[in-house]
Order: sequence, then C-alpha cells, then structure tokens
Amino acid sequence: DYAIDLAIDKTGNLYLTGESTGHSYDFATVKYSPLKTGISNSLSNPEYYNLEQNYPNPFNPKTIISYQLSKINFVKLKVFDILGNEFATLVNQKQNPGSYEVEFDGSNFASGIYYYRIESGSFVQTKKMLLIK
Repeated sequence: DYAIDLAIDKTGNLYLTGESTGHSYDFATVKYSPLKTGISNSLSNPEYYNLEQNYPNPFNPKTIISYQLSKINFVKLKVFDILGNEFATLVNQKQNPGSYEVEFDGSNFASGIYYYRIESGSFVQTKKMLLIK
C-alpha cells in the first residue's frame, strides 16, 4: 500500500519495496525487469563520446560514473558543487577509445546537488547528481 524505497540497477531492473496498511511488519520487494528488444550495442569501440547518468542517483555515499570515448584523447572528469566550486578530480589523463567507469565516493561531502563534467578534446558534457546522507 505504501512505497518505502525505490532502486534501479545497471541493467534497468527496478526494485520497489513497500508495506501494507496497518501491518508495520509486512514488507514486500517487487522487481520489474525491462523488456528485451533484441537490440544490442557494443561499446568496445564506440563511434561517439558520451557521458552517462551516474548510478545510483541519488546516492549515499558512492556512485558510478560511466563514459565512452571514440578516440584517444586527454580526459578530465571533475566534480563541482552547485556554486561551481571544484570538489574532486576523478580522471586527469590520456585515455584510449572505449568505455570507462569511475567510482565517486561522497563520504566526505555534505548532502546536496553536485555536477560532474567531462572534457575530452572538443567534447564537454555536464550532468547533475544528488548525494543524500
């Protein structure tokens, strides 16, 4: 009757936990799986640059940031607060084409909205993430 928590994993499965009315100890978790379309996408040699939405989001205290590079280039991946102050540098090096994942640990940061930005050659993209403690 009442949703208590919601989570989505990397493969798109949605988990919903709730309780029934009047029974404070009756909990259930339901898993909803995405429909399979038969379309696959290999990112081993991507043809584009891309910055994914972090997962999970909101997060506490760790989250994963994924991105793809289409050619060898110098990469900067940084985290900023809502005022634009730089808080962390996650990547600052030359990287080959491919798919990458970086873990961001917000244990030493306050709850709030943060932005992460990737720069690689002329590609620049920023996304928002939410740290909840």
